[in-house]
Amino acid sequence: MAHGRALGVDRRRLRPRPDDGAQRVLQAPVLRVGRVRRGAGEHVIDAIGDDRIVFSTDFPHGDSKFPRAVESFLQLPISDESKRKILWDNCAAYYGLPA
Repeated sequence: MAHGRALGVDRRRLRPRPDDGAQRVLQAPVLRVGRVRRGAGEHVIDAIGDDRIVFSTDFPHGDSKFPRAVESFLQLPISDESKRKILWDNCAAYYGLPA
């Protein structure tokens, strides 16, 4: 039963998972952040660059701040270009989608 063999699964024919290429695409470890202190977002962007950050929520968990999380992010005092990268472009690059 180990590794799906008893079920007749041929893993060689399975396509790689989207997150299999994380280190190749991002070439950096993943940092998960909960609540962020005022000014921390700008500090992180200055420290590592806006091309290495992606935005996510904990939706659909009951304690998720969604949809207010997106509204809160959009209020941050960072450039519209950085917001676009963090909300869309970086994720698109991660999954190999057109930006």
